[in-house]
Amino acid sequence: KHLADGRIVWADSIALGGTGAAKGVETIVRRIIGSVLPAGDEDIFSGLPRERDDLYEKYLIAKRRSFTARSYAEARAAADALENVIGQRPDFALAYPPLVRLYNIDFGYTALGSTGQAERDKAFELAKAGLAADRGHVHSYTVLGFCYLWRGELDLACRCFDEALALNPYNHVRFQEVATGMMFMGDLAEARRMMDRARELNPIPSEHLYEDLGRLDLLEGNYGGARAMFRLIMRGSIWADLYMAVAELGLGLEEGKRRLHAWQSRVEASWHSGASPGAAGLLDWIRFHHPLPSRIAEPLLSIIKPALMPTAA
Repeated sequence: KHLADGRIVWADSIALGGTGAAKGVETIVRRIIGSVLPAGDEDIFSGLPRERDDLYEKYLIAKRRSFTARSYAEARAAADALENVIGQRPDFALAYPPLVRLYNIDFGYTALGSTGQAERDKAFELAKAGLAADRGHVHSYTVLGFCYLWRGELDLACRCFDEALALNPYNHVRFQEVATGMMFMGDLAEARRMMDRARELNPIPSEHLYEDLGRLDLLEGNYGGARAMFRLIMRGSIWADLYMAVAELGLGLEEGKRRLHAWQSRVEASWHSGASPGAAGLLDWIRFHHPLPSRIAEPLLSIIKPALMPTAA
């Protein structure tokens, strides 16, 4: 329940049948940890005041803004606020992951193309400092795992992902993160297993879940399944819109070409420099944020490239 007014945040019913007491308790605990705590975390976010002096609340507000920023200025302000929290308390481990995320992904994709090697290097150092501040913080492991992934250090990425799941085997968000890591490393079978586990732990579907499932279908070459997943998304992210276009192009639908050109216009309008990156620049940007092995990346790029660069087809 919401602490202030008693409003219900999350509720579910569970059929235990003849599973026995021990199995029943495990099922109940798994549902509570996997669903109630993430829902409670979101509830805390939605009820935050706009400004407070308390360091922890400053962190919560900055974290929320890092995810809700609609412009580079808002994302930059969130990054500065998180940097300020870390400056005051370098051992405040919670503040590192949202800051690392901003540097790794174009400030929450508000300034497209702004993340380069310098930003990735800074994110890597922040991720290491965050984990050093608290070795028990599960999210720090997945964040560092992605930093290793960007650097091509796949063994270390896997170790971080394994540690995260060992520390908390009931958090569906961590399973989705690790599943994405497995996709980027080319282990689609393991990614599917992780996504199945995430769905089992999370009875409330979300845009992120549909996007992750759709991406996996896309990488597996199941364009029809991918399109079905993306059609469940009400507000597409910058990548979900691209994936939908690729799925439709893979199915031979003319709509895919129109959607890809609309996506291209959307990206160019938010490009960090104000100048068009051009089709070749867009392809490089897609590769930069999708460190896929060539055997998986090339089939997708072979669909995108002719639509973006007709003369190169």
